[in-house]
Parts: sequence; C-alpha cells; structure tokens
Amino acid sequence: MTPDAPVRRRRCAVVSLGARAQLYTEAPTSSHADRVDLAGFCNVNTHRMAVHDEWTAVAHPHPCVRPRTSV
Repeated sequence: MTPDAPVRRRRCAVVSLGARAQLYTEAPTSSHADRVDLAGFCNVNTHRMAVHDEWTAVAHPHPCVRPRTSV
C-alpha cells in the first residue's frame, strides 16, 4: 500500500453490551471513525441497547433500528 492510497474502511458490530462494551462502541465512533464504520450492536437487554444508542447518537447522529421481536 502506498502512502497516497486510500485507507480501506472496515465495518464492525459489537455483540453483547456488558460492562466493557463502551470501549468497543466508542472507538469506531471517535478515534477510529476515519477508518471504521460501526454497523451495529446487539444485546438481549433492551436497556443496554438504549444506553449505547444514546452514547453513539451524541457523537454521531444515526437512525436507530429496532430489533425484530419474533424469531
């Protein structure tokens, strides 16, 4: 890769939004936002999903997609 070549963007998803998940959801929306797209996150706990929606929406407004409730 040459110095002038564009950086290849990567997409990531965070599954399980436990105690350390903020570290993994913040990086793609802040310090690595120039090369990483946060595709989404997943958790069975709707409160944790809402908290992470709020954290990421502050820095990067995004449409919130609600999960399907049926399998």
